[in-house]
Amino acid sequence: FTIGGGYGTEGGVFGVAEIGETNLFGRAYRVHLKGEIGTRNRRTAQLQFSAPWMLGTPTHFSFNLYNLKRERRLYSTSSSLLNLDPDYLDERFGASVQVGRPITRDIDLSLRLKDESAKTVFPQLEGMEEEPRRRETRSITFTAVHEAREYRTSYFDPVGGAYNSLSLEHSGGFLGGDNTFEKVTYDTSWFFDSFWKFIFVAHLRAGYLQSQDDPKVLYWERYVLGGIDTIRGYEDFSLLPEPKQFDTGTNPDPFDPFVGGNKMYYVNIEYRFPITDMIRGIVFFDMGQVWNEHTSNIFDEFHPKKSVGVGVRFDLFGMLARLEYGYGLDREIDGEPAPRGRFHFTIGPAF
Repeated sequence: FTIGGGYGTEGGVFGVAEIGETNLFGRAYRVHLKGEIGTRNRRTAQLQFSAPWMLGTPTHFSFNLYNLKRERRLYSTSSSLLNLDPDYLDERFGASVQVGRPITRDIDLSLRLKDESAKTVFPQLEGMEEEPRRRETRSITFTAVHEAREYRTSYFDPVGGAYNSLSLEHSGGFLGGDNTFEKVTYDTSWFFDSFWKFIFVAHLRAGYLQSQDDPKVLYWERYVLGGIDTIRGYEDFSLLPEPKQFDTGTNPDPFDPFVGGNKMYYVNIEYRFPITDMIRGIVFFDMGQVWNEHTSNIFDEFHPKKSVGVGVRFDLFGMLARLEYGYGLDREIDGEPAPRGRFHFTIGPAF
């Protein structure tokens, strides 16, 4: 049983209570119940169950039931939104069932079914007759994972090896629901023990979304970057595709102002080193970009946002606390270069 709280630059002040059992009935069944409440309309209720061994085989099973609510900052490249309330609500309720099995010591294959109802409440925008309504996503996801990381003292601190994941998600069609899309995500991390306890880490995540649905109704599935988990030194969810202008420049990009992109990547390079037995320091370089459907060849419009920075990480009651400072090298204000730094703090895993 755990009770605590904290502060995050994206989520504000929050309190959390968790209760779990990791060996239910003596069969290694895991049950976990989590509740969280905080400022900025932050709310979490989550029930998880998992079993590592089913039907006398190494088949693993998991079930996840959740209800999430978050208030987020709305960023836009459109001048028509600059004077509006900058916050919006992201609400989700859903459940997922996943079944998987290792095919070798390091490779695991899994299949997940998800049914999620999502609603995003935006400020009233000029030209929009109504806010996006609640929509249901029913999807099936196939995932292949190669897990070969090596650890010395903590699962938060790999010292060697690699992690690779490729997932293919399909929504709609024979599954029903309101949304139809295909989504491909690739994630890879590599860890190198350089000397003593200094670790060099390289991480890449890339995604592609294909859909004929209106981008506005797929807002929560599309890509935005920025923040401690993607590109540090920039506000959370602030990095959008570059806007387009058509004709004489009077017609704005129909994908602007807030719907994100359908293609993205970001890279994190870190050098991790021990400060004490409980505290680790890092220096890092981040880089990434988002594109929308107007970009058919990403190399023709390759203008990544970059940052450098430092940080500290420490174990906090079985969780990883991260305090990091990033300096955004490609910040702009009104189209003019304006690089500056930003602190980030969160409690949760890194790559």
